[in-house]
Amino acid sequence: MHDSRLHLLEYTPVGDITVLALCIILGVLIRQTYISGSKTHYLIVMRIVLCTGAAAVFSILFRMLLHSDRILAVPAYLSRLAYHILLSVTLYLYIYYLHDPLWIPQYTRKRYAVISAAALGVTTAADVLATLLHRGFYATSEGYFSSGFQVFFLLYILYMISILHILIKYRSRLLRQVFHGIVSVNIVSVLMLAVQGIRGQTSYTTLCYFLPVISVI
Repeated sequence: MHDSRLHLLEYTPVGDITVLALCIILGVLIRQTYISGSKTHYLIVMRIVLCTGAAAVFSILFRMLLHSDRILAVPAYLSRLAYHILLSVTLYLYIYYLHDPLWIPQYTRKRYAVISAAALGVTTAADVLATLLHRGFYATSEGYFSSGFQVFFLLYILYMISILHILIKYRSRLLRQVFHGIVSVNIVSVLMLAVQGIRGQTSYTTLCYFLPVISVI
């Protein structure tokens, strides 16, 4: 089947290709301009960039497998799962990255980290179970893929609520302009994702996850 099938239905690879290009550019710039400062911050940002770039690659691969001449169920399952896990890890690392500039107490940091990691583990297990029970994404006996309830969407909502809660609760520790800028970008990314969902699109999902990260880099 020709690659032009990627441009049919609700997806085009332009969003993921754009994110991949941004990740490469940001990765090179960050590595070249890093001189001194917190090594932890540098590593977190680089991991975020790597996870987002890898997510974009798995997104394109997943769509190619969907439009293959024959059903490749296991590779499609794995690429889709890897895509969603990487996107979730991107937001998880973003939450972790916000802790230092907001001077969040150590106990609170650990609580956020444990809850976020547990939520990711539970969501991943629930998604796999939904596939096995044919309640999520699965290959039908008729030879096509079907998508049911999107479990990872609930995790996205939880992470975004956590991010906005952290920003609002500790807003006094940021300059007003910086606070408004970061919150605005997060709201824009949520609205983009909502509009995309209403229109039945998935082309810019990776970009919507990555925009909040760009606002703090």
